[in-house]
Amino acid sequence: MEKLKDRWKIIYSKPLPLKWLPDEEDAVLWAWNNLQKVQQEKAGNIGGLYMSLSTPGLTTWLTPLSHSERNLALRVAIDLWDDAPDTKRLFLLNLNKAWNQQKLRQSRTDKKALNTYLKNETKTRLDFMAERSGVRISDMLETLINDHYRKTCGGE
Repeated sequence: MEKLKDRWKIIYSKPLPLKWLPDEEDAVLWAWNNLQKVQQEKAGNIGGLYMSLSTPGLTTWLTPLSHSERNLALRVAIDLWDDAPDTKRLFLLNLNKAWNQQKLRQSRTDKKALNTYLKNETKTRLDFMAERSGVRISDMLETLINDHYRKTCGGE
């Protein structure tokens, strides 16, 4: 019992591994599915045998039925991850990067990339206008285009 207490003290004193993950159903499901995928791949590498409480068995043994259970199961699976610390750290790092990339892509769903060339003087003016207005260059361009459109085409 003392060994388990000591182990939980170590786990409890570590920073939360998924503090960046919002407590939203889609986000938790996404992270859970990623953990399952990694564990299934590892299980395939060792012949599909679950011999210990190592990574391949955790998501198989835990079967959450709701969002709150899945959120708890995700954290339990990471806490009980019995693999090399570097493997766990790398997974969490890659998961965080993938989440940030997914958020970035979602924020760009209603946007188009614009690749163009401006004269140096025009670019300097654009930079100045954006800085003076306290906005990004892309926001400044959007404002200028929309204002000109309203003036010349009569509304939106």
